[in-house]
Amino acid sequence: MVKMSHVGHTPGIDLSKWTMVDYSGSSAIDEIERFVRKAATEVLVEVFKEDPPELCFGGAWGIGEGGDGCGGPAVSDAAMMYVELSLSSSDDYERVVYGLSLEDAVDDVIELYATRLNGKPEKVRDAKGQDICRKIAIRLRELAAKLESACAEGDSTGPSLGGTHGKSIT
Repeated sequence: MVKMSHVGHTPGIDLSKWTMVDYSGSSAIDEIERFVRKAATEVLVEVFKEDPPELCFGGAWGIGEGGDGCGGPAVSDAAMMYVELSLSSSDDYERVVYGLSLEDAVDDVIELYATRLNGKPEKVRDAKGQDICRKIAIRLRELAAKLESACAEGDSTGPSLGGTHGKSIT
């Protein structure tokens, strides 16, 4: 697991403006709500400081077989990413887990800059979008080469730079 860190120039955890109960006009309830929001913010800030979210490949424990490392079935997409948060009610080391397909993230960047044809993204024609897409592609190729070169020669029983491309977590 890779510990994540807060992006410093973005806002920190702050629940002070959240509405928890809609009892407008009651100063006692408003005061209780302010107290609860402040306390919840302080607890979350401390939890994330002591145990920040972690990121991992869901397939690190097996792709298409075994489990996902979180008690579920193996993932089918080798590029499925899991973000783990220490927000569970369990006393064990169980964490809240969200999944993200790296392919979906790539699709999102393409869709952000692509021209539209019949309402669907076509090609990225914008110079800024092309530059961003190419830089991401170069970096992903570098990381793919790093993964491939980490494998000892002749020991592989699986595909080389291939695999399944599924969009589901399971």
